[in-house]
Order: sequence, then C-alpha cells, then structure tokens
Amino acid sequence: MALEIEREHGVAVCDTDPMKIHFSWCMERAGFHWPDKFAHAQGFVRDAIAKGRLGFADLYLVKRIEPSVARAQKEGDATRRRGNFEQHLALQPHLIAWFTVMSDVLPGKVRWEFPEREALLAELKSKTPEEAPRRFDVSIFDALLKGLPQ
Repeated sequence: MALEIEREHGVAVCDTDPMKIHFSWCMERAGFHWPDKFAHAQGFVRDAIAKGRLGFADLYLVKRIEPSVARAQKEGDATRRRGNFEQHLALQPHLIAWFTVMSDVLPGKVRWEFPEREALLAELKSKTPEEAPRRFDVSIFDALLKGLPQ
C-alpha cells in the first residue's frame, strides 16, 4: 500500500515501521506475553523482504521521551484513553535499542528528532529511486538481527 501511495504522490508516510517485527521483539524483551513470537516471525519477514512484499523505509523518525514527561502529557490530556500506557512506556528502551541497531545497518536513515512537516516532505520528495535504501535487501535484515542485543 505504501508503495502504491508513493508511486501516486511521490512520497508515503507510515505511522510505524511497515515490517512491524520490532513490536514482537520489544514485547518479548520487556517480558510481556505476545502471541507473535519473534523467532517465528523472522522467517516470514525475511521471506516477505526477499519477495518485495515488505521493505525498509527511506527514513525512520523515532522520538525518545522521558517517562516523567510522558506521564505528564498523559495526565494533561483527558481527550484520549491510554489503556496500554504503562506497557508502551516499558517498551520504549527496547524500541530505542531496535532503532539504534537499525541506524547502524542503515546509516543516515534513522533520526531521533522530528523535522518540520514541510521540510520533511520536501526532502522525501527530492529523493531519487537510486537514493532509496536497499528496501528489499535481506542482508540488511540479517545484519539487523545479528546486531540486536541478545
């Protein structure tokens, strides 16, 4: 779907990593029961990358947030329910570890701050296909897995 949107509009922005396997890894690292076992999912994700059904994004934007700041934001916003707040807070250090390794295997593709919207869109639209990371390169996935903390 993201590739279709990119072809039509020149850029596609996803609210999360399209591969989603990071969530299983983070859940297990944080000690939560999760039905999608990371070890099992690896083979499916690797196969989907090899077949061009899943791939790496051109850019990952990751925001670190102090737990006290997150709690203050939660308490100050009565418009949203945050039923899994504590769980997501517990996942954050593992998510940071995941994207730190991602940054190592895809240099320059992980940013730890959010740029201004218009500047980001202009940057992404200016990319040529040759500048895209090796979206469907299983060696990147293999390097990511190898680099994760055990």
